[in-house]
Amino acid sequence: MFSWNKPASQASSSYNDVRKKQIDSLLQAKLPLPASVQQENALYHVPFQTSGVFVKLVIQLPLNFPSIPPRVTLEPSLSHPWVDSQGNIIGSSSLNKWTIHSNLGQTVSDIVTHLVRNPPEIGRPSPSSHRPRHNPYASNPTQSYASASYTTSTTTSGSFSGYRPPPPAPASSTTPTPAASGRPAASSSDEYGAHTMPELSVDVVRERLKDMDLEELQQLNDDPAKQLEFFETSPYVNLVRDLEQSHRNEAERLARTNLEHEPALERLRNELIELSERLGELEKKLQLKQQRYSELSSQHQPAALHTQLRIKISEADEASEDVVSQFRNGDLNATEFLKQFQAQRKLYHVRKLKEERFRETPH
Repeated sequence: MFSWNKPASQASSSYNDVRKKQIDSLLQAKLPLPASVQQENALYHVPFQTSGVFVKLVIQLPLNFPSIPPRVTLEPSLSHPWVDSQGNIIGSSSLNKWTIHSNLGQTVSDIVTHLVRNPPEIGRPSPSSHRPRHNPYASNPTQSYASASYTTSTTTSGSFSGYRPPPPAPASSTTPTPAASGRPAASSSDEYGAHTMPELSVDVVRERLKDMDLEELQQLNDDPAKQLEFFETSPYVNLVRDLEQSHRNEAERLARTNLEHEPALERLRNELIELSERLGELEKKLQLKQQRYSELSSQHQPAALHTQLRIKISEADEASEDVVSQFRNGDLNATEFLKQFQAQRKLYHVRKLKEERFRETPH
């Protein structure tokens, strides 16, 4: 059951959160080139390459999105089972079965993948595709120049006079194909990750001029403004702009990511400095202990121990002789003499016995 008492502001906030999550899924999707923002929260471009031609998906988000599906169109409009005469994507099951729980990023990624693996025919769209259609975002005065230029291109035919989508190169065209020029055909990785700029064919320009009448050609020849308009309405110029914006967005994203890592890097750097200082202190202590170990080791070698034991035996023998001399000189009485003499002789014989056993033990 619906909760009719739920505050309107809370419901609106929840709806905006869902819309934001869908947009984030598009911006974070794994695409050949990152999606570029043409109009925040409303209009996005996804450029990619298929059959050696740069094209783009234009994603328009209605006000009721994601309750209703986004509008996805291909520019320039090319012949493909998934694309109608107006350039709308109609063959995507994810788009056709859209619900509020669908994933915009995955849906767009699936469409790009399909168009790359099943390239469209590079041919002239049907005449119906030249009819301009309403752009709901064109009336927004705050939109950027990029989105304003999109207004001219979302009509597929363009709102400028004389615009036509690029036709296929004639069979007798002098433009070499990859096979004819000896270059290897583009691999799937080239189609997905190529960062080269699209090449503008002379035949494409010639075909656009052929579609113009004599009056339009005369205006184009005499009016520099018309020449600039002719150049700026070229789909190749729009694609180059999209590629430039995509690269700029990607560079900005990487820069922001690096800045986010700066506090962690600073913390790790400080920890490394502390550990290095601690390591230096431990190395000094280790050197002192190694020196002490070497000294003790040299003192406790078998030969050194035997020498020290023989010295102690001689000292005990001399001490007993001193006691005898003191008794003879009358410095000690009989009781004190016996006590000291027995102690010194006992120490002498104990050390002598140890020395004999030490010599008998193999080392």
